[in-house]
Amino acid sequence: SRGLGDVYKRQDYDFKKPKKFTKEHLRGLNTVNENIIRIFASNISSMLRAFCEIDMLKMEECRYMEYLNMLPDKTFIGLINMSVDDQNLNDCTAIIHFPSSVNFFLIDILLGGDGHGYKLNRGYTEIEIAILENFYGKLTQYFAESWKSLVNVKCELSGNETNPRLAQFISCLLYTSPSPRDMRRS
Repeated sequence: SRGLGDVYKRQDYDFKKPKKFTKEHLRGLNTVNENIIRIFASNISSMLRAFCEIDMLKMEECRYMEYLNMLPDKTFIGLINMSVDDQNLNDCTAIIHFPSSVNFFLIDILLGGDGHGYKLNRGYTEIEIAILENFYGKLTQYFAESWKSLVNVKCELSGNETNPRLAQFISCLLYTSPSPRDMRRS
């Protein structure tokens, strides 16, 4: 006979890093991610004039600061302002990020290159940033479409950051709202 220990694997709960999403929330996010992948795949192919295949390898929950710490110092992050019509929901800022190797590949293809020799380990020039802003801005238009199954949102690329440590600082500024005691009459 088998005991419960043989059937179920025990996993300790980490109270310092509690899980914030329920299984229902994760299913909803998975649906949104599948929609984003489907929409991106069809539209990126036409934007790059080349067949593109996009897959979601995995989805995992982690804290924003942990995610930013995993990113390399020389990266490009698009900041997306997501505004919601529903009064019960707050507007928020999302990020879109591709690895630098993908960004340099995109730049090469968009400038008429063949996509070879794009694995560079450096920061971005002003021209490359402008190209990526344009590209990420077009992708941002598809975010609202992918969220329609859950909530009606308007998405706009509100900025970018090439240093993930500054994106952490920006997130603090974006989500800080003044309390009544901080407001003073002049």
